Amino acid sequence: VAVIKIKELAAIQSGYSFSQPFSSRKIKKRAKNAPYFAEKGNVWVVQGNSIMRADAVVRGHEGVEFVEPALDSIILSRGPSDGLRQAEFPNLSDEKIIQPGDVLFRARHAVLENLKAYVPFEKEGSHLSAGKPHVITNTLIKLRPNSKVLPRYLAWAINNFRSELQLQSSRSGAASIVTINIKQLAEVSLPIPDLKVQDTILAAFEEIEKTKAIAEATNYAANELLCGLAQKHS
Repeated sequence: VAVIKIKELAAIQSGYSFSQPFSSRKIKKRAKNAPYFAEKGNVWVVQGNSIMRADAVVRGHEGVEFVEPALDSIILSRGPSDGLRQAEFPNLSDEKIIQPGDVLFRARHAVLENLKAYVPFEKEGSHLSAGKPHVITNTLIKLRPNSKVLPRYLAWAINNFRSELQLQSSRSGAASIVTINIKQLAEVSLPIPDLKVQDTILAAFEEIEKTKAIAEATNYAANELLCGLAQKHS
């Protein structure tokens, strides 16, 4: 099995900084291509909390089928209640938009284990919400895999081979936020078997996750039953 650095597996791009809305007069004075949040913009903006909230919805057993690291695009596209905001992004190009098969990496969090990779849109046509494309903020890093690796395998490998990620990451700020930047992520090495083996590993992983999900749901339902019994006889 080849051990390959991420920079040899994918094109890596950081997210964008978005300013808060300004008056029309001030907008004219700002940098020509600077994106800014808007009540009605031309893009949906995916932030770190967009992914975190989607994760929480799924883990709350709301009947949504979910196999990590394939973040369900329906959850992601629910709108502002799930952490998405709209923005105006001047001179928007295809390379700035999240495309099917792109991998999103959460690059900033208080907990190292939450620096994780997700594949939000796996199929063509599933990446639109209300007719608008998605872009990411600078709390995320976008990876566009090449032919050496399947998108979901790249996300799985990043999430499961974390020793180098830990060495590359750094802590900063009063809240001791863990961060990893593009250069650090690019240097992380991962075991990359051939595509057929990658597919086999993902299939096995999905079966394991389904089993875990059933066990979690059963445990949740049993606990609810016990709580109800305790209240009935109190």
